[in-house]
Amino acid sequence: MDTKEKIERLNDHDFQMYLGVKRKTFYAALEVLEKQYAEEHKRGGKPVTISVFERLVIMLNYYCEYRTMRRLAIDYGISKTNVCDIIHWTEDTLVSSGLFLLPSKETLADGKIHCVLIDASEVEIERSKKPRTLLFRKEKETHPEISACS
Repeated sequence: MDTKEKIERLNDHDFQMYLGVKRKTFYAALEVLEKQYAEEHKRGGKPVTISVFERLVIMLNYYCEYRTMRRLAIDYGISKTNVCDIIHWTEDTLVSSGLFLLPSKETLADGKIHCVLIDASEVEIERSKKPRTLLFRKEKETHPEISACS
């Protein structure tokens, strides 16, 4: 069973838990990516090893599960560089579409000043007191010289 079949069999709750987005959002993003991919490969080109569906899944796994590019590369049988290129292409395509933009900093602030307090005071470290015997050890007594047997 390939990745696409496994994901499509998930119920809505498990789908969102696995990919971090709702099914409707996933398929909207997939549509944008497929249109862009078709536009870029209109004249032909090298056949792909990773489908557009799997590219979107790779990007979402990278962000949702914090998986490393190396682990994703091993799972999909491609190089780490290809995983990096896939993630960047997917991000750039979705952002340039205008449908998947995050609100700006000004929109989030609503013109209000937000204050963040950071406690940077110094706290003395409590250390156990070492007994004086450990601090100032006496030199061990030397062994009496043993005379050689004659």
